[in-house]
Order: sequence, then structure tokens, then C-alpha cells
Amino acid sequence: MNEKPAQSILGRALDGLAVVEPIGDDALTPTERFVLRTPTTSYEVRALWAGAGWPADVRRVTGSFEEDWPPDLVLVARHLSPGSIEFLDQLGANWADGSGAAHIVGDGILVARDSVQTQPDTTGGEFSWSPSALSIAETVLSRGWSSGIGTTELAELTSWSPPQVSQVLQAFDAEGWTAKWGPQRGPKSRRELADIHGLLDAWAKEVASERQRRRLAERIFTDPIEFLRLELGPVLDRHVKWAVTGWAAAEQLAPFTTAVPSLQIYVPDSQFTGALTQALADASVSEVSEGGRIEFRSGGTMMFDLVTRVEELPIVSSARVFADLRALGGRGEEAAAHLRDEVIVPQHRATSRRRPSSDLVDLDGAGRRKLRERVEHEFGLAPTVYSAGAWSVAYTAIGSSLSLTELKTALTQSQGRETGWPAWWVPTRDDIRPEPREDGIECWIKDNALTEAGHADFWRAEPGVRMFLLRGYQEDEITGEPGSILDLTLPIWRVGECLLHASRMARYVSAPRIRFLVHWTGLDGRELRSITSPKHFMPPGRIAHQDEISTYVQATPEEIEDRLPPLVEALVSPLFELFDFFAPPLSLYTSELAFMRDRAL
Repeated sequence: MNEKPAQSILGRALDGLAVVEPIGDDALTPTERFVLRTPTTSYEVRALWAGAGWPADVRRVTGSFEEDWPPDLVLVARHLSPGSIEFLDQLGANWADGSGAAHIVGDGILVARDSVQTQPDTTGGEFSWSPSALSIAETVLSRGWSSGIGTTELAELTSWSPPQVSQVLQAFDAEGWTAKWGPQRGPKSRRELADIHGLLDAWAKEVASERQRRRLAERIFTDPIEFLRLELGPVLDRHVKWAVTGWAAAEQLAPFTTAVPSLQIYVPDSQFTGALTQALADASVSEVSEGGRIEFRSGGTMMFDLVTRVEELPIVSSARVFADLRALGGRGEEAAAHLRDEVIVPQHRATSRRRPSSDLVDLDGAGRRKLRERVEHEFGLAPTVYSAGAWSVAYTAIGSSLSLTELKTALTQSQGRETGWPAWWVPTRDDIRPEPREDGIECWIKDNALTEAGHADFWRAEPGVRMFLLRGYQEDEITGEPGSILDLTLPIWRVGECLLHASRMARYVSAPRIRFLVHWTGLDGRELRSITSPKHFMPPGRIAHQDEISTYVQATPEEIEDRLPPLVEALVSPLFELFDFFAPPLSLYTSELAFMRDRAL
């Protein structure tokens, strides 16, 4: 079995001083346990995973440890930003990240590698950024692709030749950032963003390392945005091309709680001296050597091809704003994460391909057929809780293969506790415990098939980590009126816990990616109501007139753990749309899933 991310990061931090060995697999806790072995001693630690290492990620997972940091607990992440490290140091926390940097102090152990020369390798080792790769990545990240990412269209947008674009996209495929679908060759060949966070982080890190010419200026003003709109902007228009980035751009694209403290403005390289100098003089702006609240940066021609106007202000690409905010550090990192979650990811989520591969559809269909056969054998033609409809999940962890015995162990270790009735529950009672069937493992809680829709699970697991789960609607059980109601929060919780199960399973078998499908049936005539969460009010009258729907996403385990609400929204929002175009905000998904995950701690 390959090393888990936390194990690899701890090993890099210790740099040969100790061997890191896992202790079991605490799938039911938020931490993983490891023993650090040296020739003379050993030390046990718990690793708390914080995903990408953004301040928001770190604060989310450390909430229950802020009072008194346990000496055996180490927070681990792919890359901890300076703001995250400062926050952890204030907590007195132990930490380590993928760069090899670490601060671990405990009884009998001291590791202090707070400054390392090499950055974490987020680009797969051999990948290197070329000018074409940089501009193609920015173009891919900064717009939606309703029909998939096409080589010809990208070539037209970026002015790079189709062969060069194709070569860059193949390199992105190799890194797992993009993936082909449809025809493998020709003009109809398309790609989708398979790992938007990986591509965005790697691109932004490279952009931040580029040297740019900068000029600082000062002018007394109270409201930076008003000054830019009414005074500076009109003068710049007369002399140069320009586009806003940083705080002011974020305020227009995704308003954040922090006020705009300064202005960051791009001007083309060719206009960065004479033309810009004249503009500054006309605007009565004084150039300074340091401390100016207005910063001008030189930018290449292709950057300006992606400029859009928001509220009449020219703004660089959302990806560029993200990179520039993150480079500011501190609150800039939090504003960047907010922009990513509110603008960049939803833009791709809304236009992502929703048609799953045929093998995933077949997996879902086969699972439903197997349950029908068992229901007919057990109950004949008698109505069951599935008669009014049911929801199912099918997912595959790509690139994995286990024996049935190994698969049974993986199921036990990956079982969650987000809710009282976990997905892919592995019971031990003789009459309902899982059993080998037709080259797979099946479990059916048949005792509930006549009366308890929300607890009448049927699941199947196959080697290759091909998973299927079907359950009736808990709403039917609660109301006693099958087929009448779809609850507002239950689909969010159920899809969320199934995604987290897939993430744990993928990490257990070291699978890099997950394909995930949800299928709802028996929807026609149901009314969308809020019956399990009184805090949400749903006015009556939102009724579905379509009987079933399937949705699909593809994600990495890390993306599921770090960005669960947007993924759940991508899967559940098409379901809600059937109910008179209902579209709840992302904040509903975020708050409900945070509540669900807090229950599991």
C-alpha cells in the first residue's frame, strides 16, 4: 500500500531522523495515528489533516483544539501559508507541511524546520511552466467551458498554435489537472477540469514567483474605489490600458469583509514608463519609493486579453486576482480563498460535464437490478419502501483493486459517523451482515424494507473499488405519506456523507481520483419542504414534475475533504431545480455540512 499524505508529509519533515509507521486506521476519528521510530526510542503522534493549508482550512479543523493544543497532535497540510503558520504558532500547535517545514515539540521530541529552501512539488516533478502553459492555464481557469475545453477554441483565445495548445493540455492531463472525454482525437475532442484546485494552486504559485516591474504612488483619498472610478480611472483611460487586481478587484468580484486598503493596477509593459508617467502627472499622483497606497505592475499583452469589465472597472482574470491576493499574505490569503470558492470554482461547477462514464451508469443500474431481484425473491409482489422511489450512489476509486477480504477491511475502516445511520454501514449481526455474492460483497437491511424507508439500505462493493448504495426516502418514513415530500436538508447531508465515505476509501487504497454519481427516482409529485430542520422555511407549492434525475462529479480525495460544500452543491442543485427552479445559496450547503461534520467530532 502506498503512503498516505499525512505519513509522507511527516516523513519529509523528519528527513530521515525517524521512520513513520501508521498505527491501524482511525477512519472514525478526525485524526490518523502514527509512530515515529528512531534507533533508540519511539513516539506516537496523531495527524490532523488540513488539506491545502489555507487559513480557512486550518481554522476549520482546529476549532476544537484552540484551548489547549495536545502535545501528541500534529496538523499536516500540503502547504501551509505564512498566515496559517502564524495562526498555528499563536495556538502553540505542532505542524508540518509538504515542503518539509515543521514545528513539532513534545515529550521527548523536537523538530524545528520552520524555513526550508524547496517548495512542495505540486506539479508532479517533471512539469515545468512555459509561457504558453501559463497563458493557457489562466485562460482555462478564468472562464466556463459549457461544451468542454477544446484545443481549437483555446488556440484562438490564446494565439498559441493548436499543436502547442495540444501539447500543453497533454501535460496538464499527465498532472491530473485536466481529463479527456468524448472522442480522443479530432475537432470534437474535449477536456474537463479534473482538479481545478491543483491547477489553480500550481499556476498561482508560479505566477507569484515571476518578477514584475512595479511603481508605487501616493495620493490622499478616503474611498479607494470611488477615487479609482471618478478620478484616477478616467485619467488612466486617456493614456494607457489598465486593469485592476488585488483588493479592489476582489471587492467587485466577491466582496470580502476586509476594507480595500490599497490599489493594485496592471499596465502593459510597453506603456509602463512614458505613458504611465504622464498619466500619474495628470492625475496629480505622487510617485514614491515605498509605502504608497497605489501600486502599478507591468503586465504582458496576453493578460489584457482576459480583462473583463465589472461595474465599469476593467479587471484582470479571476485567476490572476486570486494569485495576486494570495501573494499579499495575511488577510489577502483569506480573500483569495473566498474568491476561489465564490467565483472560480462555481464558474466551472456550473458548466462541468454532467454525463458520467457508461461504466458508472451500468454500476448504478446493476445495483438497482440486484435489489429488485432480491426484493421479488423475498417479498414477491408486496409493496416495499422502495416502491415510492429511492436514491442511490455509485462511485469508483480510479486505479485500485482489492481482494474481497481486503475490500471488507477497507469498508470497515472507511465507515463514517457523520450521521446515526452511516452510509455503507458494516453490521455484524448474523442475519444482516455483509456476505460474498457474485464476485462482490452485498449487504441488505431487509428487515426495514417494508416499514423504514430511511434505514432500508442495500449496498454492494466490488473489487476495483466499485461501490453502490441504495436507500429509500427518510421523508416517507417521517411523514407516513410515501411519495409526498422531499426534504430540503436530507439530500445535502446524505450526499455529503457519501462523498466523505468515498474520500476515506480512496485515501485508504491510495486512489488519486473518484468518479461519483447520484440517482434519485420517485420525484414526480413530491413537494420540496423543510421537515427535519425548522430553522429553514420553505413556502409551499414547489412540486416536481419529473420522476428521476442523475448527477455526476469527479474529484480527488483532497478536494472532497477540503471543498465539500461546492461539490455537494454541484450534485444536489440540479435536483432542487426540478422543484420550480429552486436554487439555494452556497451558504446553505456550507452551514448544513459544517453542522453535519461537527457532529462527527
